[in-house]
Amino acid sequence: MIALVLAGCAGSPPAKPAGPQEPLPKVGVAEFELRLVEHINRFDTGEFAPTDHVATPTVTTTTGCPGGPPWGVLPKAVATVSGQDDPNAQSQDLEDWLLRNGWNFDLTTPIEQRVHTYPDGTRLLLEIPPATPQLTLVLTGPCSWPANRPGGPKPGRLTPLPAPVGPVTAGGDEMCVSPRNYVYNTDSPPYTGPGPHPIALIDLAGEPDSTSGSGPQHSVYPVLPGWEADQSQVQLVVCADVEQTSGGADQEVTCQYDQGPVTVDVVDATYRITVLAARTGTQVAAFTIAGTEPLKQNCPAAVETFDGSDLGPTVLRGIDAAAFRDDLAPLIENAR
Repeated sequence: MIALVLAGCAGSPPAKPAGPQEPLPKVGVAEFELRLVEHINRFDTGEFAPTDHVATPTVTTTTGCPGGPPWGVLPKAVATVSGQDDPNAQSQDLEDWLLRNGWNFDLTTPIEQRVHTYPDGTRLLLEIPPATPQLTLVLTGPCSWPANRPGGPKPGRLTPLPAPVGPVTAGGDEMCVSPRNYVYNTDSPPYTGPGPHPIALIDLAGEPDSTSGSGPQHSVYPVLPGWEADQSQVQLVVCADVEQTSGGADQEVTCQYDQGPVTVDVVDATYRITVLAARTGTQVAAFTIAGTEPLKQNCPAAVETFDGSDLGPTVLRGIDAAAFRDDLAPLIENAR
């Protein structure tokens, strides 16, 4: 006898366990696009000089997020910065600002490879293309919810950005080089009220009347009304720089010293003067003055000569004292 036994399985085979789900975006793309533009606007008003121009950002999105759902999008904003300053100097100044304002990055990484990150998920790269040497700001946001996909998060998920941290005290020439990052003294009296407004002068060309160094030396600057030795009272800072005038004619003057006469070469010079508020770094005035001091007044206080030579150093023709005082006196003496 043959017995036939039929066996069956009740129900369906168990489903395979689901893999890990990609985290859903926590913010809508439109909201984070606005945040990227807000970051760029803060760089513009907080760090870059008034003479710099930050272009209107170009905003785009890319579908697909690393570590997110395939339908998520990455917002991106790109803006260029142009101006008189070298783009490398602009990027270094911006990094100083970023450090003060909560951004993180690895200083040991070359600047063109650094990823600057902010707690809201923004990533910033600073680029200087070799073909068009111009600082470019490239900001990307985290994986965001597309505008055309229903069920997204409601607006208002982003925490408002805190007020930016202002410049810090630096008594040296840092204030003249990077006035958005450094000021003469954050506790200086404001540049306001009746005159005179005490001033300090920062000589960017180095110690005057010095025969050391590779370039021509320059004379001391005229003493100004309102000159104040007490740093705690300074309201204005005069940033003074000088350079040899291109195409200027060399002249000679014979200067008398205890060791005898010395011939000094005098070259034409242009003085660039910028006046800043000591407390805030705000530019108050800027102008240039030609060096027109009479030749005899360009003799250095002391010279070094070698091997009995009667040839002295090359000096930059001194600043016009009257013009220097006339341009600065109203800023110092008049009420604000």
